[in-house]
Amino acid sequence: MILADVFSSSNYARECEFSTNFLDDPVVIQFAASNGHDLANAAQLAAPYVSAIDINCGCPQKWAIHEKIGSHLMSDPETVRDMIRQVKGRVDVPCSIKIRIHRDLR
Repeated sequence: MILADVFSSSNYARECEFSTNFLDDPVVIQFAASNGHDLANAAQLAAPYVSAIDINCGCPQKWAIHEKIGSHLMSDPETVRDMIRQVKGRVDVPCSIKIRIHRDLR
């Protein structure tokens, strides 16, 4: 899981957190974001190097929920919809969403 806002704003972060070579195939990058703007920026930077983009809407860690990323997004479907629309408006690679079964699901 790579934080989209940091990835899109820092060349150093991109170099440290993401590397690949021509033998790697397929490559799927997973981003965590709290909004469509940050996610779309990160997706656009990564798209030339990946086969697909995965959006993390399942991380249950407390710090992630506090940052309004990961599983926090399962309670905010409008934001997730906006994230997908913004990403698909900027890149042509497939997108997936990681989710978890909600603990209250019976």
